[in-house]
Amino acid sequence: MPGPARTPKTDDKPPRPRNAWILYRSDKIKDLPALEPGHPKRGQADVSKAISVMWNNETTDVRAEYERLAERAKEEHALKYPGYKYVPMKKADK
Repeated sequence: MPGPARTPKTDDKPPRPRNAWILYRSDKIKDLPALEPGHPKRGQADVSKAISVMWNNETTDVRAEYERLAERAKEEHALKYPGYKYVPMKKADK
């Protein structure tokens, strides 16, 4: 069952910098086996679960490489959005 539909962003808040897990997931989503014709699309939760298993089985070298890529992405994000600070939304405001 799909989750609730997301509303389009109307504010101009910058995105959060991508972390190692998000970078890994973006790379590995292409490596998931294709579904057979006629099967419903995979839900994003199922995709994340499958890739989590892959992440947990990765070598420390691979994980360190993604941590390095995340640091680089964080530095680029800081240059693009100087003064950015992540402020999570309070539950009451959601």
